[in-house]
Amino acid sequence: MGFIQRHKPLCLEITEGYRQLEQSTTETPNGMTVLEYHDELTQWIHSYQSDLLAAVIHSLELPRDITHSETHILRMRIAQPPPEDHAHGPFHLLHAEVMQISAASELGGLWTSTLRHFTEMRNATLAAGGPPSAAICVECEPFDLQLIPFGSLKHLDTLKVNRQWLDVLKFKLNGRIGCVTE
Repeated sequence: MGFIQRHKPLCLEITEGYRQLEQSTTETPNGMTVLEYHDELTQWIHSYQSDLLAAVIHSLELPRDITHSETHILRMRIAQPPPEDHAHGPFHLLHAEVMQISAASELGGLWTSTLRHFTEMRNATLAAGGPPSAAICVECEPFDLQLIPFGSLKHLDTLKVNRQWLDVLKFKLNGRIGCVTE
């Protein structure tokens, strides 16, 4: 199956999801439209991309065993902070954990289809001789799930796994250690 055939169903799903965002009347915590809130989340993900990459590398212990990217994901739950904490950023990390992809797929809903698409794309890339990829699944109300893929994961064997990855992530995303609420 070629590149277009593999990606067309996912692109159609994403386009339909975006159309639903535009038409949504769901209220967001800060009074933005759902589309504006989604754009703010996308911008937040982009601005913390290197911190999120480090979190997925160290949480999945990829320098020790790159194949963990095939069996595990990093699950994160984020939310808008109270107004007094908004200076630390538009979103705060509430929870982060490593999950097996099989267990995450059993959560149902978008988890199943999103992880199936990610697995198919990762496997196709590997079959074509490409490097491994890993993912973070972000939950943020009112959205069900945002998948953040990280590709080109190679030459990680020289890195030392940072077992304090969660403390580092909390500090980077929330501006201080120890503020995860769950």
